[in-house]
This record gives sequence, structure tokens and C-alpha cells, in this order.
Amino acid sequence: MHSSASSEGEFQTLADLIDALENDGSRPAWCALRKQDVRVIKRSTLKKRIHRSAAALSNAGLDKGDRVILWADNSPEWIIACLAVIRAGGRAVPLDVQLESNSLERIIKNCSPRFILTEEKRLARLEELSCDLPRILLIQEPESKGKCLWELGGESELPQLTEDDDAVLFYTSGTTGPPKGVSLTHKNLTFQINRILKEGLGHEDDRLLLPLPLHHVYPFTVGLLFPLASKIPIVLPLALTGPQIVRAVKEGQVSVICGVPRLYRALYNAIRGRFEEKGKPALRLFSQCLRLTSFIRLKFGMNVGKLVLYPLHRKIGPRLRLVASGGAPLDPDLARSLQ
Repeated sequence: MHSSASSEGEFQTLADLIDALENDGSRPAWCALRKQDVRVIKRSTLKKRIHRSAAALSNAGLDKGDRVILWADNSPEWIIACLAVIRAGGRAVPLDVQLESNSLERIIKNCSPRFILTEEKRLARLEELSCDLPRILLIQEPESKGKCLWELGGESELPQLTEDDDAVLFYTSGTTGPPKGVSLTHKNLTFQINRILKEGLGHEDDRLLLPLPLHHVYPFTVGLLFPLASKIPIVLPLALTGPQIVRAVKEGQVSVICGVPRLYRALYNAIRGRFEEKGKPALRLFSQCLRLTSFIRLKFGMNVGKLVLYPLHRKIGPRLRLVASGGAPLDPDLARSLQ
């Protein structure tokens, strides 16, 4: 049992959001690109896996309020595990996979996790740490060696959650000093989601690209929770590299990107680089087209970029309609060029 959504359809807790995955359950929750193909999971299947994993974690000793570290790359399994921790009443602690050993040790000592959920390739790093470690579970597919979260069984009634319960603990270094923990409640997160939903930014036929690591608040909220709440499929690239992101935009039929300024700078430089490779005349033509479309947009409010630069749109992402930038200021000149 848990609190239910309000009469207006707003989410009170993330348990509401997870249970709402049953709505339009046959729609894809995400499309994850692999080397040769795309793996798709339906919303109803995602809900079942989250509930099953949450019950397994509770049965294994996870109590309400316990912290669970997630130290792994973005993946479908990461998402299932994280939401299972939250649904079981725990506090998910997503960590950067590039953390240095001393920072990792400090965080483990600071948050005293009940479990660490990780990948097999990170076990050696964990075993080298000098601090005491909690129980470690792998979040890869069942064929992985060692104890895996998906191999845990058992039945357990899931706890009732309230909007004031803690849901996620993010560690951020800020500008100086070691990483500090910032705890967010269910209400902190659902307020953001409900607000975005009210703005009507998502369309029914959208597909959202998530090219950012999920240990930051912005991609976690806007890139993961928002599309799940609004029934928009998430497209997960094979890797967070330029070529794989471009591949994901094309093959995933992406219409919305959740990114940061550094990603868009790299994307713009890659586009410009294509014209530079073709010589000065091509680069000059590209620059003139940009100036022309920018002038028309500013002067008359018309977006003729899709017409003038149609071959470029067709190659990069013909369905692309909305580009969201957060986490840092976006250079106005770069924003105009992308527009």
C-alpha cells in the first residue's frame, strides 16, 4: 500500500509513478541500443520487475530509510534497481562511476549503505578499498558470476510511502571540498515532475534521448522520471560517446533530447566539422545559411532552418523538435546556432 495520486492526477510519491506504469502498459518504457539491435521493455513489464526486485530487497533486509549505493553505468538494469530501492522504501544513492577511491571510501563511511549495487567489472575496485563494505549485489543479467540482485527471491509486502519520505541521496562536490550528500524527498521530486507535466512539454508520440549519467539530479528527474510519468519512451544510447549518441537519435527516432551545454557544444562542433572536412566553400555556405535563418527567425519569428538545412536535419534527426539544456548556463550564441 502507498499514498495515491490526487484527484487532479498529480503524483504524490514515486510509488504513484511506478504504479502508473500499468497505464498504457503495452507502450515501450525504453529502447536501449545494443551493438547489433535495440532492446525494448514495456511499461507493464517494467512495473512488474520493479515490484519483484523491491520485494526481494525488502526480503533481503532492506528497511525503510536504508541507503543503497548504485555504482554502475547507465543501463536498463540500473533504472530497475534504482526504482526498486525507492519502491522498497530505501534511499537510492547514485554515484559517479569515475569517483576516485578516497571519495568512494568517504561516501561509503558517510552514508552507511545497507547494500552496494554494482557491475562485475567494478568488484576489484571495491575490494581494494580500506573501509568496511556492506553486502554487494550485481545488477547485470542473471548469467553474471557472483550474487545478483535478480537472483534474490522471496515475498515481502512493500511499505507505505509518504511525500515526506526520503527517496534519493545525491552526492555533489559543488565548487570546493569533498562530495556532500543532499537528500531529496518524494515530494521534492514529484513537485518537479508535476510542474513539467502541467507545462505540456511532452507529446504522445515523442521519444526522449537520455545521454547523461543518472547520478545528477537533472537527468534523473527530467531525463528519467519525467518521460516515465508522461508515457514517453526513453532512448538509451549504447555509450555516452558522440557517434553512439548520433546513432541513438537516428535509430531511436528521437524527438526530444535531455542534455547539457557540453553535449550540445560537442554536437555543434561535430556538425561544423563535417562541413570543414568538405572545404572552405562548404563551410562558408553553412555559415551563411546559419546567419540567414537566424536573421529571419529574429526579424520575422519564422523558423526556416528545417527547410534551408533540410539535408542536415534528415541526416541527424528528422523528428527532433525539442532540445532541453540544463545543469550549467548555455552560451547564447550556441543556443541561436542550434535553433
